[in-house]
Amino acid sequence: SQCADVVVGNPPWGSPKTKDKKGTKDLNIALQWCQERDYPVGDKERSQAFIWRVFDFLKDNGWSALVVSTGIFFKTHDKSKEFRQKWLNSVLLKEVVNFAHVRDIFFKSGNKNQSSASISPFASIIFQKVNQTELTFKDQVVTYWSAKKTAMIKNVQAVILSVMDRRGIRQSELFYNDSLWKIYYWGNHQDAGLIQGITLAPALKELHDPNNSGQGFTTGSAYSAPQWLSKYQNLPIPKFQRYSSIQKDWFTSSPKKVHRIANESLFYGERLLIKHGISQASRKKGEIIARLESENFSFTNSVNCIKLHDAEEWKYKIILGTLWSSLSRYYFFLTSSKWGIWHDGIYKDEYLSLPIIFPKDQGIREKVIDIVEQLQNCNPIKYSIEHPEGKTPEKIEAQLTELEYQLDEAIFDVYDLTIAERDLIRDMCDVGIEFYYNHINSKAVKPVESYPQQNQGLLNDINKNRQTQKGLEGYLQAFLDIWNRELEPDGEFSWQIIRPQFQGLENPMLAVIFSTQEYGEKPQPVSQSEQKQWIEIIDQLARQENGLLVPYNSHQIYLDGLVRSVSDTEIIIIKRNQRRFWTRSMAREDAEATMLQIINLQESQEMI
Repeated sequence: SQCADVVVGNPPWGSPKTKDKKGTKDLNIALQWCQERDYPVGDKERSQAFIWRVFDFLKDNGWSALVVSTGIFFKTHDKSKEFRQKWLNSVLLKEVVNFAHVRDIFFKSGNKNQSSASISPFASIIFQKVNQTELTFKDQVVTYWSAKKTAMIKNVQAVILSVMDRRGIRQSELFYNDSLWKIYYWGNHQDAGLIQGITLAPALKELHDPNNSGQGFTTGSAYSAPQWLSKYQNLPIPKFQRYSSIQKDWFTSSPKKVHRIANESLFYGERLLIKHGISQASRKKGEIIARLESENFSFTNSVNCIKLHDAEEWKYKIILGTLWSSLSRYYFFLTSSKWGIWHDGIYKDEYLSLPIIFPKDQGIREKVIDIVEQLQNCNPIKYSIEHPEGKTPEKIEAQLTELEYQLDEAIFDVYDLTIAERDLIRDMCDVGIEFYYNHINSKAVKPVESYPQQNQGLLNDINKNRQTQKGLEGYLQAFLDIWNRELEPDGEFSWQIIRPQFQGLENPMLAVIFSTQEYGEKPQPVSQSEQKQWIEIIDQLARQENGLLVPYNSHQIYLDGLVRSVSDTEIIIIKRNQRRFWTRSMAREDAEATMLQIINLQESQEMI
């Protein structure tokens, strides 16, 4: 104990395999050692046990750098929460790099078909052991990186850390709010604020009937199924869909043997049915599959049943609409312990945490219910030779997309969300979740479409129709809506887009220059080529050490930067030409950051 100044390690994580008797024995010894010293360990997590062993080795003020399971941050067992509380109350946490999204780059197997889902997610951590009498983490800021699979060197284990995926979080906030580990994995402080705001509403847990809610039966052969189960036909999970009616020929007989039986009340009466796993085979990956049913039938433990105390049908439909909406998708992606980490799914208790608002406005209530009923009954006939009156797949998709957009808007009205909050949700669902599933093939990392088609203009030159905006149109509007208010009534910002060309690369960088001018005046035409303008900008910024790709103390990891440069008359934003960096939400983050830079610039000038 207390014999080391520095401890560096890559201890085993995850659970030993069933046949690994030595690993199981060693784990039990480690757990016993922790228990004797009052070091909490949840879920028999080896990383937690090794962290305590390292903590015991360290002298006061000693440092450690470890590679550990991400379970130390995300697992929800009470003991895992207790581990985080005691650990964060015993150390100063310097840095965390979450490699969950890129883990297969580091640990490749000979199996070409192996996916990242078969590799345990991991993170690197750096922390300092501090004497309890001296510990004060109130102002300690943890640098939290989330590596994303956007670029790699083929056949070489390497990733790029983007500054845009770096967060600074106070350790005290992480100590008091466990959910921030997951929120900041894919989101930022704006998402943390929105999640905090909507969770002020009552949770579904407060509305449900716990005695008549739960999971279906577990398949297996351990026990004979009760006689009553045979009177319920079973709905197979592959037939469990969001919309349209259930067909009679989808049902099968319930099993005669089960591993665990469920409460019979789950299989009859009006109830919400929610699939545990997150769908990856539906129209868009990452959908929550939920239904409202009153027909009698059974189902497996892959489905959660929720019944309400107050079983009014309209309340069920409001909750169903909320579950189908982008708000629910956003909320669970940023808060559930497994989705986006490993084995995508949502536990029943996590579903029950969903904040629910029943609209008092009769018009909004009827609007939500009407859209929900249209989606419930949406079973269009597909066009074919036998059904020439049917709809083409494109028309069916367009119909569903429009109904889902209307449902989102209605649910956003129920929760009284601002335009910025609606954009935050849509950007996460349309860009963030799509990026999680498709990574380097994602639309999120594709170059930004060349809209607006002109390279310079004013706010009034931008397409204002939010549903038809493309490329940089949404970004420019969101940024200028914020900044132009600061120059009213006599001034406004003009904008200019520079897309430099690099040999062999398709527009890897993108620069936007915002310049102050008198209100209503047309910007002066730029005579120089984009390439010359780009060179001038880089020369101008060269002394500011804004390197866009620099080593990160490792041949395996590189640091990808951005530029936000502010002067009295100009704002320059330079980032990778990837759609995920140029959304409306990113525009607001850039506007907020540059405003802080202006304030700091003004304060420094006043001091001179």
